[in-house]
Amino acid sequence: MIVIGQTLSHFRITAKLGEGGMGEVYLAEDTKLQRQVALKILPAAMTDEPSAKERFLQEAIRNYQRVVDLRQDCQPPLCTWVEEANASLFRLSQTDG
Repeated sequence: MIVIGQTLSHFRITAKLGEGGMGEVYLAEDTKLQRQVALKILPAAMTDEPSAKERFLQEAIRNYQRVVDLRQDCQPPLCTWVEEANASLFRLSQTDG
């Protein structure tokens, strides 16, 4: 269970933005780069399922490519894949809208 204020790796969770079948999305502060980011976190119940983790990783790759395709400034977005004891997550730059 993710709690507002909790830190995963170097991301401090600040708000829940939504959820779906493959995870929950949170607004977080990247404490290393000092910026807001969006984190999608695989539910804890699925972290021990290799097929779920593989689908989640493939989703992260697809989302990264979508962001690259949409950006007009030719600078690739930062993307991070993190696995901790009971959490798998990916991070992309947070944008409004």
